[in-house]
Amino acid sequence: MAGLKPNDFNWIIEGKLAVSECIGGSGLTPRKIRREEEIQWLKGQGINSIFSLLDSDFNLKNYQEVGFRTYHYPLHDDIPKESLNVIFDAIKEALADKDRKLLIHRELLDEQVPGILAGYLIYSKLLDDPILARTILEKILEKPLSPKAIALIPTVWIMSFDIHLSKIKCFGKHGIYDNEKNNEQKFFVDIYINIDDFEEDSISNTINYEEVADLVIEIVASESFDLIESLSKNIVKKIVSQYQKGNFTINEIKVTVHKPDTILKSKTQDISVSYFEKYR
Repeated sequence: MAGLKPNDFNWIIEGKLAVSECIGGSGLTPRKIRREEEIQWLKGQGINSIFSLLDSDFNLKNYQEVGFRTYHYPLHDDIPKESLNVIFDAIKEALADKDRKLLIHRELLDEQVPGILAGYLIYSKLLDDPILARTILEKILEKPLSPKAIALIPTVWIMSFDIHLSKIKCFGKHGIYDNEKNNEQKFFVDIYINIDDFEEDSISNTINYEEVADLVIEIVASESFDLIESLSKNIVKKIVSQYQKGNFTINEIKVTVHKPDTILKSKTQDISVSYFEKYR
């Protein structure tokens, strides 16, 4: 392949997101010929955008002149969480374009950059385990992450809301016995839903509690199952379906169905079954 491979070039997300040291080499005066050769090599890889974490706008004009889309977010030694989130949002927005192939670079592939990359894998929900993110970066880069890099990873846990609706009172015909199928019984349903954090104070950014409660009551009343295991699973599926086109994403949902009036009520006050799904 024509051109010269940049130092420390690695794909983090194959064919989509890569990392290297500064094009043309580190220092304030990289060699012009080397820079041109490395740009040629990057184009051969399909790279069409550069995301610079340098303190200055160094090289950006050169990238733009050869047709690269550029992004510049200076990365300082002490990174507040707010700045991390700005960087992660910018990377995510850039990669939202299906044709975008992005190279992230700093002067050197120093302590912070691997931590930023591992953190992005968590932030973008490609991974949900910081230890796994660290392991993957160490395998790709073929070196252990420094304590400074590792310290960046837990700071990017996605902020979220846990929503609980407890003891929704319902009536329905569920059970394996004839009297259970023919006579309404009392049920209580607990709902737990986790959604991402949001800024705008609008009902469109979250579930409508009344809608969810009414949906649960309708499902329990209008359908009939032998098992409350099946009932709890069906409620989860219906709630997720109801909100799959909303302004937010359900990350986790758990439905617990309580059946207090059973043939075992002389032995137990309640029988309950929970069904749980996790999407990130």
